[in-house]
Amino acid sequence: MNIFKTIGIMLLIVGLAVILYGIFNAYNIFSGKTEAPQIFQIEKPIVPSAAINKQSPEAMMNDAISQQMGSIIPTNALPKILNMTSWSIFIFILFVAGGQISSLGIKLIAKVS
Repeated sequence: MNIFKTIGIMLLIVGLAVILYGIFNAYNIFSGKTEAPQIFQIEKPIVPSAAINKQSPEAMMNDAISQQMGSIIPTNALPKILNMTSWSIFIFILFVAGGQISSLGIKLIAKVS
């Protein structure tokens, strides 16, 4: 057996393994078995209770608006969207990389045959 054919078969297997890992990971996240990686997080600022009573009318208005916006759009919605988007981009890169590795393996196998 030629060394190029052996390397081609190994590259084909590695490329398919990368693609299958991405599919398995995507299935687990979208089925709810695991959670998407937490890359983006928004922390709520801690406001002392003494500062709440001495707010200016503008600060009180900003608080009222932020509370109303919080009732319309949940506070944790933006980080979840960003986390899922970044994870989806990563999985897309894995698929493309796995495809390129497999393609290289197939070319090496075809070159020998």
